[in-house]
Amino acid sequence: MALHLLDSNDVHNACRQRLETCELWLRRIIHDKLSAQFGADYIDGAILAGQPIFSQKAKDTAQKFSEKNPTQYSRPIDALLLDDLGAVLAKQEPYNNFFKDAFEQEFPWGKDHIRRIIKVLIPIRNALSHANGPTQSIHDLERALCYSSDIVKSLKIYYSKMAKNEKFPAPVFIRFSDNMGTLVYPAEAQFHYNVDAYSLHVEDEIRFEVEVDSSFSPSEYEIKWVVNNIYPAESGVGTSFNLKLTPRHVGEKFGLQVSLTTTNNEWHRFQNVDAYLTLNYEVLPTPR
Repeated sequence: MALHLLDSNDVHNACRQRLETCELWLRRIIHDKLSAQFGADYIDGAILAGQPIFSQKAKDTAQKFSEKNPTQYSRPIDALLLDDLGAVLAKQEPYNNFFKDAFEQEFPWGKDHIRRIIKVLIPIRNALSHANGPTQSIHDLERALCYSSDIVKSLKIYYSKMAKNEKFPAPVFIRFSDNMGTLVYPAEAQFHYNVDAYSLHVEDEIRFEVEVDSSFSPSEYEIKWVVNNIYPAESGVGTSFNLKLTPRHVGEKFGLQVSLTTTNNEWHRFQNVDAYLTLNYEVLPTPR
């Protein structure tokens, strides 16, 4: 596609979103691999061949932002950006032991190949996240789109293979967010989360969104939303759901559930659905 023929704002937004998606997938593979080996505290506890996998800078960054905003950074890895993620993948022992099988199809030259690609992406990502984004050349933007897509493609292939080997090969939610700042990466197909970092208020207009494991096609499943404990309940379909809070939503535990059901299987992981998230919020009776 000839990027110079497109609106510059659209191109910059597309590149920014593609790079953010790339970061999301890198966080996912690092979290999945290292938490399985070292447990939930892998950022501080992951040591291989006598050396910590994460630098002290990365550890400090994760701790600082996780403590400052635990709702946004439900996992410490979510506070790390491309440079920290790339530094982990660029280490020989961690790459060979944990990440090679996820990248070798698209990056046959190993960690040096990955390191070179991420080194190119870091300044472009940083520029697009700040005021100097419009100064990026068309060549840089093309590289951002292509290189980040190569990383995501490699990881999608890996997770698609893994899904076929699962007991119940069905998609799951990999991210939940709302426009109030909540950002959650579900650890399991059946996941409950209490949003206690802030309260909602009557008249708030909330947009909830989910992202699904993209190794599965959207044509293979349907997503449904429903407000719990209220009759008649508001409901919706698709990856997003908008709701304006009214007095009937007030309470200590306003519940929202989003479920995913495959459309091409005769079975489902939880009998009726294949994945679901339940969120609880406190809704106060006074407007902001």
